[in-house]
Amino acid sequence: MHTVAILKVIALLLSMQSVFQWIVVDDYSPGRDVALSLCTYSGKIYVAGFDEVDGVPIMRVEVRNSSGALLKVWRGSVGTLYDCAVNNGIYAVGTVKISDTDFGWIILAFDWDLNVVSLNISNPSDGMDVATSVYSDSIHIYIAGIVNGSTFSGYRVEKRTADGLDLKAVHAIQVQLSWRWPYALPRIIKDQSNNLIWLLYLYVDLRDFEMPRIDIFNDNLNHIKTIDLKDIRAYPYAIAHAQNHVYIGGSMGIVKIDSNGNILKERKLGGNIIFRLAILDRDRIVAFASRIIAPHYITMNSLLVFNDDLDIVANITISTNSPWILWTGDIKIDTNSIYVAASEYATLEPRPANEAWAIYSLNRTAIEFIQERANAIQTVDVLSYVFFIITATVLIVVLRKVLTRRLHPISFIEKAFQSLKNVECR
Repeated sequence: MHTVAILKVIALLLSMQSVFQWIVVDDYSPGRDVALSLCTYSGKIYVAGFDEVDGVPIMRVEVRNSSGALLKVWRGSVGTLYDCAVNNGIYAVGTVKISDTDFGWIILAFDWDLNVVSLNISNPSDGMDVATSVYSDSIHIYIAGIVNGSTFSGYRVEKRTADGLDLKAVHAIQVQLSWRWPYALPRIIKDQSNNLIWLLYLYVDLRDFEMPRIDIFNDNLNHIKTIDLKDIRAYPYAIAHAQNHVYIGGSMGIVKIDSNGNILKERKLGGNIIFRLAILDRDRIVAFASRIIAPHYITMNSLLVFNDDLDIVANITISTNSPWILWTGDIKIDTNSIYVAASEYATLEPRPANEAWAIYSLNRTAIEFIQERANAIQTVDVLSYVFFIITATVLIVVLRKVLTRRLHPISFIEKAFQSLKNVECR
């Protein structure tokens, strides 16, 4: 019994060495360098966010190859890029400084070599306007964001041509924004089966309660219906559509609803907040979650895999040294890999801390192997667990000496086994 159990656990340990294919943590400035969104195309990874110069955020986009090597960087003016999408090229959206009191939407189109081919600045108000989410189909791109001016506050959706960024349609939603409106930025997705656009956002109702809501549009941005999520009292951050169901993530955890907004399943996650969701396959959902674990808002970022009943089937720690950020963008998945963009602390002192740009490539097959082996390991008794700890310690020492592969700034094996300590498989 003990021998079989130990062999099963060792198999799991060995699989963990390949969970992280590569990790990039680059400190471009003495301030904040934050990767907020990530897109993939033809073996290349495009990452958007911002770096800082003298405390001022500067738009940044970079392209890397499938091994994580940097190929090219584009840097813009004062502003932040929150999301990206792929169509005839790479599209990035965010906010750009127009004056000291006026920020507008910026929409950028790049070719595959990261040359700017189109640029549009949409400035719907005289205040803080932020484009936070973008979706693309074969012909158009759809952008959602916040408008927060002196005469209008609420949300806005734009439909633009993929070629030239010409404006084709606009839908504005005038609602009372929460005074904490940056705590829940709007997200847009496409219901492919019905060709509908879904917009997730937060508003303040007549009782002065902060409430999540979904508006649904056709592809010309004509309003179809509104779903008030009255049973979800939380900040919504992420949305994903799969077949006849929609998944919503946020400070409440994860919720599964039908097309009318009825809650089918719900899972609370304690201190974990879900910021990104993606469909792994027809039976599984993957989420990017954060929770504060130390003073100065140091957080642990995790990749959670749920089954269709919202049971956690894999929990992999990505970082235990990340700043508390309201993450935008998406998790990207291809045949072999799962990609995540984020940030890690380079230094904590002196304050304010120095944050570094971070990108993680995870092995999809290894994650699936961990999930498959989880049930076998659940039967290990106390004595077997003691044997496991001893065996695992020896194995770690050997593997560190034999298999070390340097990445930046820590080695592949160090990162894998650091994460192993925090992996939960249920």
